Amino acid sequence: MKRIILLTLFFLPSFAYSEELKLECKLDNYNGINRSYEVNVIKSWVPVSQTHIINVDKTSRWNNRKIDGEVKKNNTKKIHIKYDYKNSTGQWAKYDFLYFKTSKKVAIGLIFPGYQPLGDVWGNCLEIKLVNKKPTENLNSKKDSLENVSDKLVCYRHGLYNGTYIKEAKRRNLNCKSENKNKNKIINSDSISNKTEPAETKCKELGFKKGNENFGNCVLKLMD
Repeated sequence: MKRIILLTLFFLPSFAYSEELKLECKLDNYNGINRSYEVNVIKSWVPVSQTHIINVDKTSRWNNRKIDGEVKKNNTKKIHIKYDYKNSTGQWAKYDFLYFKTSKKVAIGLIFPGYQPLGDVWGNCLEIKLVNKKPTENLNSKKDSLENVSDKLVCYRHGLYNGTYIKEAKRRNLNCKSENKNKNKIINSDSISNKTEPAETKCKELGFKKGNENFGNCVLKLMD
């Protein structure tokens, strides 16, 4: 079991992104509120300074309230988010957050179940676009784990990863030609031999797709 877990961590790609946009907002315009509420009460529920993180998966995070929201709309004109919030005393409320990208203005409405709507508090936001990093493969073996990689796996990866394994093969005085032939057979063959069938089955269970490089790596690793 430990071997399978380590293998999964070794090959699975790591994703270094999820956040798309950060909004640093200041909401201090109370002209649109219901006058039956006092401003200090409004501020306790609608902080003047707010930070909202909009993610690429249509979720959001309101840092001040430490709550997650649902992005209902995110286009070139506006962002619309719904939040549900419950405070420490058990009171809960529904927030309707609307940001206008052209004017940089924002409005947030608040509804307490059983009470009159608060109305809208208005303000402005500063957009901070967050860089989306592409998924990068977790190649721990490049520096700190090469010594733990078997000769067979070094030959399998011969020529890959900017020549790292070519250098390692030379250091070990390995002849990797025969291993490379076996590698192509494992990756491209449509038939599963009796020898590789258990390893291929386990690799499929781990989520690797037959026919790609990581699948071949997985099979060879399990066969070591």
